Amino acid sequence: MAQFSVKIIRLTGSVLGENQHTNPYWARNWLLFGQETKPVPGAVLIFERGSGGHVGFAVGQDDTHFFVLGGNQSDAVTIARVAKSRLLGARWPATFPPRLLRLPTMKPGEFLATTNEI
Repeated sequence: MAQFSVKIIRLTGSVLGENQHTNPYWARNWLLFGQETKPVPGAVLIFERGSGGHVGFAVGQDDTHFFVLGGNQSDAVTIARVAKSRLLGARWPATFPPRLLRLPTMKPGEFLATTNEI
């Protein structure tokens, strides 16, 4: 997923924060990206996964999960449900003003919950 996030952030013209020397392909390094924010639409969400992690873009939420657009979710770029309990942080590019919108409430429907992104 980190590779997908790097590509999207670079396409928007944003930079990867002050820590350019930090490997953006290691998910937990995204905790250094931009500025801290609440989970809002489009925010980069960083999740724990063992000693590593997972990164995706916030799309929505239900009571127990975030709906996340990301790569390496069922070996593809998809929207998946990731448990809120796994959230390590939410980040927003320092080069853009933060959004003040709430994440929309969504219904699970066709979105699968994921615990081990591959």
